[in-house]
Order: sequence, then C-alpha cells, then structure tokens
Amino acid sequence: MKIPQAALLHGLKEAGWIDLGAVKSAEFQTKKNLWARPDMVKSYNKSDLRRMVEHAAGPGLTIVKS
Repeated sequence: MKIPQAALLHGLKEAGWIDLGAVKSAEFQTKKNLWARPDMVKSYNKSDLRRMVEHAAGPGLTIVKS
C-alpha cells in the first residue's frame, strides 16, 4: 500500500519530529530532506545527522527521496 507524502509528513509532525530541511555535509554535497527526533536535534548538528543517515543506508535499507 502506498502512503501519500502529505499523510507521512503529517504523521511525523504529530509524533513531534522536526523538519531539518535540506541538509548536506562535507562528505555528501547533495542536499536531502531530513526529519529527526527532538533529542537527536539537541545532541547532534545537521551535518552529523546527514552522515548518520548515509552510513545507515546499507544493503536492504532504502532512503526515500522526495
């Protein structure tokens, strides 16, 4: 079943996640939209979060591009 993007974004907002917008890092120059939990935003800067997302994407995992 395909979930509409608007429903997904609404669910993230209701769950308290924060829209970080388009984020890049020194290693990854292309910008990607990121959402993060409030505790992650307090603990890490945007570049660190971007690196975490890229390193987590391995075999069997998918990053959804909008």
